[in-house]
Amino acid sequence: MKNKIAQVVVDLPVEGPFDYEIPSSFAVSPVPGHRVLVSFQTKTLIGYVVGLKEKSAFKRLKPIIAVLDKAPVLSPCLLDLARDFSQAYRCSLGEAIATFLPPYFKKTKNEIVFLSKEEQKKDLQPETLLIHDPSFKEFWPTLFERIHQTIAQGLGMIILVPETERIGLVLDQLKGAGITASISAFGKQGSDKRQAEDWTLIKEGKVNIVVGTRSAIFSPVSSLGLIVVLDENNFSYKQDQSPFYHARHVALMRAQKENVHLIFVARSMSLDLYYLKEKKKLNFIQIPLTDTPCVRQVIDMSNYKYGKSQMISIPLSHAIEKVLLEKGKILLLMNKKGFGSFGLCSKCQHILKCPRCDIPLTFLYESKQVACRYCNYHAPCPSVCPQCHGAYLNFTGMGIEKLESEVSRLFPAARVQTYAKENEVAPCDFDILIATQAVVRLDDSLRFHLTCIVQMDAELNRLDFQAGENTFSLLTHLHAMTIDKFCVQTHLRDNYCLKAFIDSKPDLFYKKELSLRRELTLPPFAHMAEIVVRSVRQDASLQQAELLHKVLTEKSIKGIEISSVQVLSLARLRDQYRFVIVAKGKSRKALVTLIGKALASVQRTSTVITTVNMIP
Repeated sequence: MKNKIAQVVVDLPVEGPFDYEIPSSFAVSPVPGHRVLVSFQTKTLIGYVVGLKEKSAFKRLKPIIAVLDKAPVLSPCLLDLARDFSQAYRCSLGEAIATFLPPYFKKTKNEIVFLSKEEQKKDLQPETLLIHDPSFKEFWPTLFERIHQTIAQGLGMIILVPETERIGLVLDQLKGAGITASISAFGKQGSDKRQAEDWTLIKEGKVNIVVGTRSAIFSPVSSLGLIVVLDENNFSYKQDQSPFYHARHVALMRAQKENVHLIFVARSMSLDLYYLKEKKKLNFIQIPLTDTPCVRQVIDMSNYKYGKSQMISIPLSHAIEKVLLEKGKILLLMNKKGFGSFGLCSKCQHILKCPRCDIPLTFLYESKQVACRYCNYHAPCPSVCPQCHGAYLNFTGMGIEKLESEVSRLFPAARVQTYAKENEVAPCDFDILIATQAVVRLDDSLRFHLTCIVQMDAELNRLDFQAGENTFSLLTHLHAMTIDKFCVQTHLRDNYCLKAFIDSKPDLFYKKELSLRRELTLPPFAHMAEIVVRSVRQDASLQQAELLHKVLTEKSIKGIEISSVQVLSLARLRDQYRFVIVAKGKSRKALVTLIGKALASVQRTSTVITTVNMIP
């Protein structure tokens, strides 16, 4: 055996690879991409072979315990992508590979048998295309043409959707277009074992088209020829835990790596892709809006005086009455759940807070509970103050349950329903629907004669540099669900985001937003990293954050900015105190390299966790 040493990585935040001896008795000799069983520290773990070599710098090596599969689970191309991914998102190569694989492969130590499939030779002049379709229904003929071309060439494809609920809609469209190729619906709707079975069929080349949510971008499609990202600006494409990847960015990486066509379809373009369009780095198709646009209105709340708990303005009330008389449907949007979001004792001023997150609890009227909107803590609503035992607890703030109460009082004959992210069943038999932004996932099935964002200022004033972009996207999606009239209640009628939307001039918004981002050196003009340090001990997390900041500052190079250590806006979450350092620079590679060196220089402790969120 020429190569007696295997270089192995594991699904832990530790740099590798680690050398292991390959026993000569193995029937299957491992190659890069194989899963293997190894002894790592005091545990037996599943590892991934990433390289082979003849000699090691270490004299005594642990042997590989077992080779788990007859054929590698990752192709050389996907393994190469995993290396780039680990660099781009500042995670270990083992964590990157684990992200690529279905959960079942990361847990089972049983052998998985793959049939080998030869890659079809590709002769492509790859194109990156952005289709802007405000109606989000006219792009299908263009897309079907590209899909038929890909199938005719004997190549496979991946179609990404933001949510599991939309997989079925895409499958129906493909079926309606007479596309009879073998299709796999790859999402989280099945068991871990079912996902692994689907993944195996894809790897063996028995599936031509994969339709799935963000993790489907890692599917081992044989002879990949096309990647499609539908509704590319949807927030669901961003992974909310480490590694914090964005499917849009990974799609760009993979398309370049495998030399394939890439199509983005957007109702509201992300600023990143709009910037690439302006730089002529992708092709662009604008599909004009053929539907008659609804009336857009700003209700300037500065012109009216209302009580603190009153949420329905006089103009909105009149508009609702008119639609109800005409038997139409109404959507009132408020991005906050519950009845009240701030419980205060009128006697001692004690605030009801989450014991784990140290933030005010939300009162849920229907279940008579108080809940934390971050950690899912629930408890019965106390009848007296926990501190002074005073008899009166006052809940202030506004949520969709409180809005429901006011609407039901003002329009007692109307059928009122609420809808939020947790609702599994789509609403029906209503006159007025009160919902959070989760309602946009129903944009294929619901239409409203009147839509109003009740608290527009809450969307625009979020402490997030992407607030304007996210708000404009929300406005665009809700507008597409509206038949007759769309209005917003606001004190910020001159906000550039709102003015561009009301005047139906999206380019004005994008150009203004790009101008602001350029001035502040924010993405897409720079890359950002949020380095979050957290621990159940406040002093431990602060000390580690300050030490990391010192090392980052010392090792920093020209063109990279390092912020001071800050308390996150949600300082304590799930019993952990959190501090953040923001680093930004024009070179992603230089930024990632700096962070990697700093993390390697700071001694790890078992009580402190450090994560890196790269943006985008």
